[in-house]
Amino acid sequence: MSHEITSQDVVLYAQGTQVPWHNLAKEVDPNKTLCENAIEHGMDWTMRMDQMYRANRGGEGMIEVPNRFALVREDTNFVTGVASGDYKLYANMLGYASLDSLVATGMATPNTMGTLRGGAIVWGLLEIKVPDEDVIPGDKIKRYILFSWGNDGKIGIALGYTDVRVVCSNTVHSAWSSSLSKLIRMAHRGQVEANVDNVVKTMDIAAADFRATIEQYRRMVNTNISQSDLRNYVKVVLGLDEKDSNKRATNLIDKVAAMASTGIGNAGIGDNVWGAFNAITEHLTHHAGRNADNRFSSLWFGRGASILKVAHAEALKLAA
Repeated sequence: MSHEITSQDVVLYAQGTQVPWHNLAKEVDPNKTLCENAIEHGMDWTMRMDQMYRANRGGEGMIEVPNRFALVREDTNFVTGVASGDYKLYANMLGYASLDSLVATGMATPNTMGTLRGGAIVWGLLEIKVPDEDVIPGDKIKRYILFSWGNDGKIGIALGYTDVRVVCSNTVHSAWSSSLSKLIRMAHRGQVEANVDNVVKTMDIAAADFRATIEQYRRMVNTNISQSDLRNYVKVVLGLDEKDSNKRATNLIDKVAAMASTGIGNAGIGDNVWGAFNAITEHLTHHAGRNADNRFSSLWFGRGASILKVAHAEALKLAA
């Protein structure tokens, strides 16, 4: 899909926040709750499940498709997906109310919120109030909570951490892909509302976990990497096969490897694994994909998240 943010989608960001998606979003009052902004900007729509039918070949009328339901956005009648009869709908306002309850504790502040693919994915992002940590002096990392839910019959409900490198706005930790993010996924089955509410109430926004993650990044800083190992790291992470006949792969490897020393925030940090890792994060955050909204969606909910997971795991192997 070339555009993840369609004409039916809305993306909002709180005034004064700093995330790389601002050119895709509308600025809103940071003093309003997520629920208030959702209502004001038409994000309080609900879903319904419509029984599916198929054409009766050779006869009149339609035949019911057993246990198959279309997931329909009620304000636009847009079909966001298909599900079975035991699928449980999750209301947008319940999700945003859960995030508002975290904000009310004083432990987090609103950052961004929005929908993708016509409402197939809904999400909210909060900035956690823990002190920014420096990987090296001046190279700060901010931590966020990402809460998302799908209306497509495929994507479940997820709650977890994601980290952003301030100097370049690179997403260096994807809440959907990293086990270190304490992401909790749940299927749309059973007591969904009670389960998610319980997770939100009991989620441990611990500085200790953040510090442990920062220590991993610092190990990357303290581990040198040769040019040959750097190129191999890029090849492994991006799944590229460098052959004489594959100039496109070679050119991409050259470009990403160069960002280890010349990328945003990487100048002067040395030939280390941290630079190599952030060459990948810069590529995923600022260059990969067809356009900005495609990169945005991919980093949290698609192939970019999977690549970021591999990049992190391979970097930790090098820094072990």
